[in-house]
Amino acid sequence: MKLLPEHIKLFPLNENCTLLYHTETMQLYPIGDPETVRFLDMFHHKGKACTEICFGRADYEGYYNALCELIASSPQMSSLDIDTASTHGTRFEEVVLPISGHCTLRCPYCFAQTDGKFNFRDFEAADIERTVDFVVEHRHVQGDKQPLWFIFFGGEPLLRSDLICHTIQYVKEKYPDEKIFYSVTTNGTLLNDDIIRLFKENKFSVLISLDGPDNEFNLRKDEHGRSSFHRVMKFVEAMKHNGIRTELRATMVNTNPYIVDTFAFFEQLQLPFFISFAYASENKDHTYSHYDSELLVHIKEQFNQLEHYYRERIQNRQTIFNQRFYQFGNALRFRQNKRIACGAARTYFTMMADGTIFSCAHFMNNSKHAIGRVGSGTTAQAKLYRALEIETITECQKCWAKYLCLGHCVAQKINIGKRNDTALGENECELERLQIAFYLKLFYYAQTLQPFAYFKKELAKEHSSC
Repeated sequence: MKLLPEHIKLFPLNENCTLLYHTETMQLYPIGDPETVRFLDMFHHKGKACTEICFGRADYEGYYNALCELIASSPQMSSLDIDTASTHGTRFEEVVLPISGHCTLRCPYCFAQTDGKFNFRDFEAADIERTVDFVVEHRHVQGDKQPLWFIFFGGEPLLRSDLICHTIQYVKEKYPDEKIFYSVTTNGTLLNDDIIRLFKENKFSVLISLDGPDNEFNLRKDEHGRSSFHRVMKFVEAMKHNGIRTELRATMVNTNPYIVDTFAFFEQLQLPFFISFAYASENKDHTYSHYDSELLVHIKEQFNQLEHYYRERIQNRQTIFNQRFYQFGNALRFRQNKRIACGAARTYFTMMADGTIFSCAHFMNNSKHAIGRVGSGTTAQAKLYRALEIETITECQKCWAKYLCLGHCVAQKINIGKRNDTALGENECELERLQIAFYLKLFYYAQTLQPFAYFKKELAKEHSSC
């Protein structure tokens, strides 16, 4: 395989070892020879001509050919096939139902609201029935045999737990033979015995939004400014105690100085979790989602500290609950190019009470982003809201992280005025790259210290738009 300068990314681990990440095969190589590292660094930054002059033609060819042989001898990356329906049509596998246009909290970065309010109404029983009928009938026409997930969302969906119960009963009575499952994304403030019983009896997958320890950067407060932390922690403990499948999702605001403490907090809860940085959305307050070069330096320093925290966990053979670790770890282990970042407007949709269809919940406050109607299906506009195959996004082709980032979130691009066939802004891309670099190094540590121990179990499928 031909080695090109843009295929190289180097990660110094210590004075004795540098990791070479080869972008086109998603392969990691530990390099201990300083001269090989110097060759790679110069070839990456200066190109062939300058490197050949510096090293001399004979040495240049020796280093270059040896590296090409090394890469060619390693298992090559494979691409996961995207079938025709997934690429060009629609197949309803995950349907988000924002059943409540109200919430018990006032999180300032919430993407589901604009100017402090939700621009959509609650569902009613008739809306639920119309939507379920449309989705099931469409699946029958398409001959789709995949399981179907209904994801209750909001606002706070547990404000309308009556609608959740109605959906379940309606499906049981009208579609008893369909493989239909349920998930809910909740802020965790409305726990009661009836809700726990509902979740257990219907085998719900529950995603709880929880931003970390009870400190000044936990912004999940009610309309009176009171923290929701202790109420939500009771919810979390009840989910664990009752054996309900639960995942935690955190939003990290840009200025939070407690990144290490936040990850450690979630690891101690011993539940699967994802942590994502706040980003620009239909919420017009971007105070917590703006990233400049100074902030990125600060975040990078904290991730360097976080690297030491996780390396110690790996050395001590402690279980890791951070799901992005497994997400990237499995991608690197099997080197499979997923090609697209998500299934929005292909297999994943958001359907509103008034029948409007969106590609995902990040657009549901703005009707101009609609891609169809319940009853008539999706329109040609859906193609503008799909994640595209990474090979078709020109701006991403020279980025070392392209097969792990996959062009990132379409909603995030569109909400900053870009298109789905472009890259994010440079600072947003840099934030994603520094996180990917962190997980690349963790993967190497895990494979070195505990070969494959962390990557035996497949990731649980996500069923949330939070």
